[in-house]
Amino acid sequence: MKLAEFQKLGHQVVILIGNATAQVGDSTDRESERPMLTREETEKNAESYLDSFAKILDINKVEIVYNADWLDKVSFCEVGEIAKNFSVAQMLDRDNFAKRYKEGVRISLQEFLYPLMQGYDSVATKADVEVGGNDQYFNLLAGRPIQEAYGQPKQDILTFDLIE
Repeated sequence: MKLAEFQKLGHQVVILIGNATAQVGDSTDRESERPMLTREETEKNAESYLDSFAKILDINKVEIVYNADWLDKVSFCEVGEIAKNFSVAQMLDRDNFAKRYKEGVRISLQEFLYPLMQGYDSVATKADVEVGGNDQYFNLLAGRPIQEAYGQPKQDILTFDLIE
């Protein structure tokens, strides 16, 4: 709904489909690892997302991008450059990771990649504002130091309660 307001004010709305990040799986608000999805599963899921957006946005005026278009091209060395913007302590400060770590529940390194991938999305799209659910707070903030490392201005973020 906030995106519809932005659109009515003349802003360009970009819907980013996380077909690469969805394969890794975001463990936010999870007590265990999410299973990895196939690319086909992520693209099938995207269809329903776009149908939902079309109910509140003029979908013909929306730019739709898929993050596999750039994340599939990031080298392992570049992943290292992105990762050096964060510490293990920062990752473990996330509520769900802190709880799992304290309880001895497995946390894969793959799960640490998710916020880095989402943060790099902000670089690839040169985002000035990113809108997301309040469960994505850490992931949305991850874009700021990565953008700074790439010489871009830091984006602003807006978070909202999730719509069930």
